Amino acid sequence: EALGVADRFYWPGEVMQAGRYLKAFDIVALTSWTEGTPMVLLEAMAAGVPVVSTAVGGVPDVITAEEAHLCGAGDVDGIAVALDDALKDRSSAIARVSAATTRLTADFAVEPWTDSYRSVYLALLEAYGK
Repeated sequence: EALGVADRFYWPGEVMQAGRYLKAFDIVALTSWTEGTPMVLLEAMAAGVPVVSTAVGGVPDVITAEEAHLCGAGDVDGIAVALDDALKDRSSAIARVSAATTRLTADFAVEPWTDSYRSVYLALLEAYGK
């Protein structure tokens, strides 16, 4: 309101199943100072939307510079450049989305996760003679 732009925004509150709207986005920008493992990145990867994010917390475990534009927390200029690049250089954006889709399928699909857990459990069983 102080900036005179309040009439340009609508704050809907909680949106159930918001991930279904991601395909309509040009970019997903996650500019957090801290994160755990942000599900929105996995949702953006699944929706095929370019990502610009700060490389904080678990973000680099989910998505790398090959799959997204990554910036430091608080790097306003870097984030602005990354957003501009993601909008203007569509071929690079498409290449990153393709790499993100490949990573999502390889590393975050249900089967690789369950295989990973199964391996841990089997190793523990073997280590303790069960």
